[in-house]
Amino acid sequence: MKNKNKLYKFLLYVTNNEEKPRDEEVWDMIFFLIEFFATIGGCIFFIIKNQPEWMPVIIIEFCWAFDQLRHNRA
Repeated sequence: MKNKNKLYKFLLYVTNNEEKPRDEEVWDMIFFLIEFFATIGGCIFFIIKNQPEWMPVIIIEFCWAFDQLRHNRA
């Protein structure tokens, strides 16, 4: 239970740039995890396909999506 609580607090910290989180905090955490694993999987895919030059595109997409997550709150 302690580890789950630590993970929850970490994800809340990573995905929130406001003093008080809004009601979509669980969705934000899910979105972050999906994007993170998609980025890792995409990098592995491009290494396997011997096209590592596309890895920066995946990293930029992850950074853009994460920036939108943290700053585009209406």
